[in-house]
Amino acid sequence: MTAKFRSLLPPGAFHEERAQEQASAEQIATLDTNMVRKSKNPDTCPAHLLPWLAWEHAVDFWDDNWTEAQKRQVIKDAAYVHQHRGTAGAVRRSLGSVNLPTTVVEWWEDTPRAAPYTFRIEVQSSEGVSDALYHQIRQLTD
Repeated sequence: MTAKFRSLLPPGAFHEERAQEQASAEQIATLDTNMVRKSKNPDTCPAHLLPWLAWEHAVDFWDDNWTEAQKRQVIKDAAYVHQHRGTAGAVRRSLGSVNLPTTVVEWWEDTPRAAPYTFRIEVQSSEGVSDALYHQIRQLTD
């Protein structure tokens, strides 16, 4: 058995039980003990676990077609977006994390001034706004 391993079996344990314990100890010794810590961090989480990390961080909208960098950024921004939900800043952060071609214009920036505490979203696109893009913007801002 390994030097760090201490048997939990009683002195009268069978040889087969001790062999199984030793085999298990060797497998446990090869495990990455930082795996849980790595999987909880958006920067170090393995790519195939990112959807589960997004679910844990309560990401409202997820697109499997996003790049890995976009997915990681959406997860990082999830806490801010939830804390500031409904504000122009949260909408900017939400749309910016997936590089959508939009600008958020707040009520006091509009000419003439709009209703207080409101904002609108301008989409920059030479091709127009497709249904898919419109749906994605709605999902990210609702």
